[in-house]
Amino acid sequence: MVKKYNKPHRLHLDTTNRCNLLCNHCYRSASPNNTHYDSSQVISIINWARKAFVRKITLTGGEFFLRPDWLDIVREAFEACANIYILTNGTLLTQRVISEMAKEKVRSTIRRRLNLDFSPVALGVGISLDGFISNGLTRVYPNGKPVNYEELLASACLASENGLHVTINTTVTNKKTADELPLMYDILKNMPIDRWQIGHAFSSGRNKDAQLDHSTLLALKTSYRKLVECYIRDYQQKLGWIMEITQVFRHSHLSHGFRLAVDRNEHPCEYQFGSIVVEGEKFDQKFCPSLDGVVIHSWSENIDYSNLAKSDSTIGQFFNLKISDLPCSNCRYWKIFHGGCRANSLCYSGSLYTKDPVCCELATFVENEIIPLFPEVRRREFLAACDDSKE
Repeated sequence: MVKKYNKPHRLHLDTTNRCNLLCNHCYRSASPNNTHYDSSQVISIINWARKAFVRKITLTGGEFFLRPDWLDIVREAFEACANIYILTNGTLLTQRVISEMAKEKVRSTIRRRLNLDFSPVALGVGISLDGFISNGLTRVYPNGKPVNYEELLASACLASENGLHVTINTTVTNKKTADELPLMYDILKNMPIDRWQIGHAFSSGRNKDAQLDHSTLLALKTSYRKLVECYIRDYQQKLGWIMEITQVFRHSHLSHGFRLAVDRNEHPCEYQFGSIVVEGEKFDQKFCPSLDGVVIHSWSENIDYSNLAKSDSTIGQFFNLKISDLPCSNCRYWKIFHGGCRANSLCYSGSLYTKDPVCCELATFVENEIIPLFPEVRRREFLAACDDSKE
């Protein structure tokens, strides 16, 4: 794990806590009154990423496109690596903004070709869309006006037409969004997007007291089964984009099978190591943007992760966490779900060492309702992993 952190492959960089929306489930609690972070420090961190040979940079906020220097930051990011991804609420993705991004992608491609670098250049946007009618219940402007989902869909199409990779990010916080997921699938199915990522809200930020209630979970299960059923059917007909549902389904399950934990000594978040997360006005370095309070260090280019892993601090305890330390280590699903999400455990119980209640709720559902939809070879792999987990 220390080796992966010393040779990171991805930087997730928070650039601002200012946003033009007041979404009720924002775990950052961003607002129009908050600040943009220091430009020189943002650029300094991007320059470090270049020297560290980071392969992907994600720029986020707040709302990244509120920064007056957003294009300068994109240019600097392209100097560091060839794969840039921007998380946005989508409301500021105008024709001008999209055109400027497309031009910058072309400029970066030309510069690299002149230097005999033929690696593919990618610039993507992740647009937040939490349903259609239900989107306006959670994503609102400061005056209470709901965000228009049709405008977001139009921006997504425009971005794709201009050569940008487009991901639709859907966060489920209520039953109405859960109910609308099949309708979203029917619409997105024919759109020129690259990925649809569906997840659940963390109970933090302005949404700290919110939890997925029973009716929402029931609606989610019904919708999730329908989504996976439709996706597997359409995937065989060469569907043009990838769908992923947190803790339920990944496109790679169909193509490559399940990523199984090797043994109970594996860290439950093994997949995340190698990503550097830098957030907040003080540019705190974190392990995961959703692990609120688990800060590795204030930003430094020369952190000794070996010593941090040996320390008695919270982050030292986290570095040394193993699946065997969790009550889930004897669960029949530990190889597949790796003990669940530590951010969920922290949000719902205040501890890194407890069960992830969302994973507990979804694991049996996945086995009973989702896995039977898979091709036979994948069904056998899943059940074999469950059987092996008893050993």
